[in-house]
Amino acid sequence: MKKLHLLMVLFTVLLTACASRDMRMVDAKDDAAFAAMYLAMKPAMQERHLVDKKGNWYEPLMSMGPEDAGIRLLDSLSPEFCRAELNEEGARSFRDMLMPHDKVTVGPVSATLRMQAHTVRLQLTAVADWSGNGKDDWLVTCRTVKNSAPEEPHEYFLLITDTEAAVLHPYVLMERRHLYGRAVIVRDNSLSNYLAPSMVEIEQGEADVTLAPTKKEHGFDKSTLKSSSLSN
Repeated sequence: MKKLHLLMVLFTVLLTACASRDMRMVDAKDDAAFAAMYLAMKPAMQERHLVDKKGNWYEPLMSMGPEDAGIRLLDSLSPEFCRAELNEEGARSFRDMLMPHDKVTVGPVSATLRMQAHTVRLQLTAVADWSGNGKDDWLVTCRTVKNSAPEEPHEYFLLITDTEAAVLHPYVLMERRHLYGRAVIVRDNSLSNYLAPSMVEIEQGEADVTLAPTKKEHGFDKSTLKSSSLSN
């Protein structure tokens, strides 16, 4: 057990030596999903030193978990942020919405709910110190779609700062809809430091959001790496 801990510390030190100045570690659970989140919230990601100007981010060589995020999101994530869209009242968690005929698929970092009117996918996209307080936060993507209109998904980028709470109350960093090949931003709180949302509409950019930016840079001063629990 002690040997494993020493190896993990060594891996982190080696990666820190390669990390760019002022960057925070990002444990991306799905590169393409994190790239999509980054492209949607690029100014906020750069301001919080999670992604640099070239589109690089810096990961620990070994994932530090969690391995049960899918079931945690299903059982504990509050659906308050999208309750009106799903026309669901009183549910404490997404599991509470399920009816006997609904289907659920749960993985280590995701859960998919196939209900009568909607399909909902919850995914832990990355673990990173978004708040800058030295503690790991969860960056979560929630994608909902009406089964009658699968070409018009609704997407939420969520921040969870208290990952050990019995009920996970997320902060909505961004909410957007996909309509006729366009990404329409409904709410953008990513730069607001938890203030009132702003309303913006944009067209989907030319960048392919299924391709992750490169993540490797070398030759930087490790003493300038931002402190976080991923990099300690």
